Amino acid sequence: MEPSKSSQKLSPLTSLLTGIIMSMSLTLFLYFGIRLSCTYLIQVAVSLIALIIISSLIFWINLKHDYMSDLMNTISSTVAFDYRFSRSDSPAAITDLLKRINPFIGALGTFSGLLLLLWTLPALFITLISPHEISDKYVFLSAFLISSGLCTSYFFSNRDQFPIGASIFSFYAGIFTGSSGMYIILILSFS
Repeated sequence: MEPSKSSQKLSPLTSLLTGIIMSMSLTLFLYFGIRLSCTYLIQVAVSLIALIIISSLIFWINLKHDYMSDLMNTISSTVAFDYRFSRSDSPAAITDLLKRINPFIGALGTFSGLLLLLWTLPALFITLISPHEISDKYVFLSAFLISSGLCTSYFFSNRDQFPIGASIFSFYAGIFTGSSGMYIILILSFS
């Protein structure tokens, strides 16, 4: 029996590279998102909240329409045989399209909620701490802490991939090396 991909054991070099790549990409994503949110805090927060509300409403309407459609199909098959043939098919094309994109609408709402937590909440704290000017040190510190927390949660959810202490140590060394390297790259590029 072949082991599943999630239970593959990572060597120390592979876990170091995994830590570096994850922390660099998360730090870069979070740094620019928090910086954007610090600059345009109200606009980003309102846009994300509106996107969450709209996608949640569309998702809920699709679920209710699914329930009503199943109910009508049950009624038409048991009570009124000719009800099926009297309905028009033009709204069915729109509802079929909405049924197909409903998982993506739910994912959009979830992703918007995560961005609201990961971008605007740290930006709100940074704005409250230093209201006059937004310091890049605070932005990077919050991006570093959130990135390290997300990488640590990845580690605990995939604990079986790190069988030996050297893999664990190299993964955490990769996290700190990747975030520090990204900080140096950002300082050099924006100075």
